Amino acid sequence: MLKGLENIAASADIPMLVCGDFSSVPGSAPHALLAIGKVDPLHPDLAVDPLGILRPTTKLTHTLPL
Repeated sequence: MLKGLENIAASADIPMLVCGDFSSVPGSAPHALLAIGKVDPLHPDLAVDPLGILRPTTKLTHTLPL
């Protein structure tokens, strides 16, 4: 979702609001991703990834000013 919004933001100068029920608490990996734009590769939330969808952690970034 964030990568799609980055593409939209790059092509148009429009205000953007991201909202939803993300059920994330401060300190969690999803909260870090939304709040600061990246997740520490050593974050404990990333320790269990049986489907391999969180690797590489370099893809867990965005440049949106949220």
